[in-house]
Amino acid sequence: MSLYQTPTGPARYELEVKKSRFIGIIAPCENQQQAMQQVAAARAEFPDARHVCWAFVCGTPGNYSDYGFSDDGEPGGTAGKPILNVLQHNPVSDLCAVVVRYFGGIKLGAGGLVRAYSATTSSTLKLTPLQDVVQREQLIIELPYPLEDSIRRLIQRHQGVIGDCAYTTSVTLNCEIPADALPALEAELTDSGRGDVICRRAEPQS
Repeated sequence: MSLYQTPTGPARYELEVKKSRFIGIIAPCENQQQAMQQVAAARAEFPDARHVCWAFVCGTPGNYSDYGFSDDGEPGGTAGKPILNVLQHNPVSDLCAVVVRYFGGIKLGAGGLVRAYSATTSSTLKLTPLQDVVQREQLIIELPYPLEDSIRRLIQRHQGVIGDCAYTTSVTLNCEIPADALPALEAELTDSGRGDVICRRAEPQS
């Protein structure tokens, strides 16, 4: 089950509205520092632009770990917030959206600015290469040594990732499994292990 999507690379789009140029740039970011690096890069690339407005979101949509926005001199609420609204109304995260504006000499008014910044962001987002972020569960599997190879193959077949391992009187594998694959994997572990394989879901860390 996909939780949301995140960029695999950057994208650009340019819109002209009444001689004003709006250049949209979207790129991945994992935190505010990386988002500000994207903004700084845009400022460096377009040093003569009147406005470099932006917004970024990180973490799970609806419960972001970090986000922010800026109007960069445009009337309050006409640039940064519309950019942010586009991001918030799509199942995306871990990205920064920058919209560079070159003023064309004709004032657009508050409504016109909101529409232009929103449209630029939305169109840029449509061009952005995205990948799914899938909900995953932590699973701890204890098994006898002779079953290790077959259980490892079984985990990998269900797109699981094996992390730390412990070797004592038995083998303990710490795994990360896509949530929608977990029921089938648990059933197969029970069948293939014939009672010798013990699996439990790890307690979530507080």
